Amino acid sequence: MIERLVNLTWILVGGGAAVLSWRIGLTGQYGPDSGLFPFVAGLLVCAGGVGLMLTRSNAVTGLEWPDRTGWRRIGGVLAGLAFMAASIPYLGFAVAGVITMLILLRTVEQSSWRSSILLAVVSVAVTLGLFGYLLGLQLPRGPWGF
Repeated sequence: MIERLVNLTWILVGGGAAVLSWRIGLTGQYGPDSGLFPFVAGLLVCAGGVGLMLTRSNAVTGLEWPDRTGWRRIGGVLAGLAFMAASIPYLGFAVAGVITMLILLRTVEQSSWRSSILLAVVSVAVTLGLFGYLLGLQLPRGPWGF
């Protein structure tokens, strides 16, 4: 029963996102507009909910909660996302992104400091190069200009 309610929630959330993004506009004078991506994502979420609703229920008999390490990983993801959301206006995308990646890599992946720093800097640099320079999007800049 609870599975069906969760599936119905996905259908409603996806459908709501699609409807709201339709109102924003899917295409504009120069091609795709800001509502296109959330529209497609909403349709995919809605379709996933419908697919889950139509499949046979796989009810779980015994629910297992995460152990201490699992809760630490969950906390790391929540802390990283909260830090990113709160710090972008003050630090800019690049610095907030590197710090967030360090939080995620150290808590979730439990990788070494050396590989965490390298992967964080490289992934943010690639993201800046792709979205900031190649696609010409305006990413938030910090007080240092990057």
